[in-house]
Amino acid sequence: MPTPKVIIIGAGIGGLTTAIALQQQGFSVKVYEKTSKLSNIGGAFIIYCHGTRILQKLGLQHIIDSFYTDVQNFICIDQSEILMNSSFEKFYSNCGGFLLPMSRTDLQFKLLESIPSDNLYMGHKCVKITQDE
Repeated sequence: MPTPKVIIIGAGIGGLTTAIALQQQGFSVKVYEKTSKLSNIGGAFIIYCHGTRILQKLGLQHIIDSFYTDVQNFICIDQSEILMNSSFEKFYSNCGGFLLPMSRTDLQFKLLESIPSDNLYMGHKCVKITQDE
């Protein structure tokens, strides 16, 4: 049986994560990205418990290890006034995991390390999709 082939349009977090998961299932994956070079285009965000479990399941523990920070509290401050101060203790006990704050760009570049360079096509814009079969 021939190896199934997949083309992914976009080398963002979703495209790269999908490519990694499909590669692990034996698919031949090519990722096409319209920009010629990935750059810092996003801010920080938090991956919640279920997201960290997915990274672990995909064998990407090294990403978690690279960015892990022990987040215990959320404090929202407006100038010098504390608007909110919440502990994550109950949240952690309910979800069975932890939060992973990181920058979008850092995650994207770490995911990119798992894609063979000959399967990544930078500077290729998708203009039309057709199917022969």
